Amino acid sequence: ASRADLLILDEPTGGLDPVQLDDMLAVIRRVGSEFGMDILISSHHLEEAERICDAVVILSGGAVVRSGTLTDLRGVASRLLVVVDDGADQLAERLRAGGLDAIVEGHGVSVAYADGVHDTIRDTVADLELGLRRLAPQRQTLEDVYLEASG
Repeated sequence: ASRADLLILDEPTGGLDPVQLDDMLAVIRRVGSEFGMDILISSHHLEEAERICDAVVILSGGAVVRSGTLTDLRGVASRLLVVVDDGADQLAERLRAGGLDAIVEGHGVSVAYADGVHDTIRDTVADLELGLRRLAPQRQTLEDVYLEASG
């Protein structure tokens, strides 16, 4: 007969410095995967939950407003995030001139998916001689999901 083990943690990273926080999150993830335990975490730190949780339940005013896997809740990315060393404004301007929906966000540019978008971004970054830091699907964060659900 098998037995399901459950570990309940309430704000497990409260009061920890950044190094301790990373270590604690790694231990929690390892305990769950290596020992096959289900771990229930209560936390207000959504970015930490995103790092270690497979599924979440979002409460607002004591009621469940959303629940599901992170993948389901965050949805399918409809945009790409392009992060460059410098020149985000220049990159966005050039991408818009090429017919793409491009919005500057800090050191990055959010670009709507379109046919050939990856090649266009690559070529434009190279033409502008920019340092490319990141090119990744841009998904909603868990905080975005929470604000949408409880707003």
